[in-house]
Amino acid sequence: MFRFHDKTVIHSPFFLLMTLLEILDTAVKIGLGALITGAIAYFIQKANISASSTKENLQFNRTLLTNISVDIEEITHTVLKMWAIFEYEAKKFK
Repeated sequence: MFRFHDKTVIHSPFFLLMTLLEILDTAVKIGLGALITGAIAYFIQKANISASSTKENLQFNRTLLTNISVDIEEITHTVLKMWAIFEYEAKKFK
């Protein structure tokens, strides 16, 4: 047990109860702090993953649309060239 300078031993149930309550109080405070920190970290990580996924999807869609527009531009250019050639040939036979 705990001894003071005058060599008396504390056998008081109140002293033991207060010590246990202080230990329990400290454990609860630490545990709740850890629980709150863990929950906040979980939700922040979940939000970051969701934002990252959304960003990747937007980048993929942007790249896809850019490639489609480039392909359409090439097709349009080729069609206009062919049209010009056909008009030129058609004028030659008139």
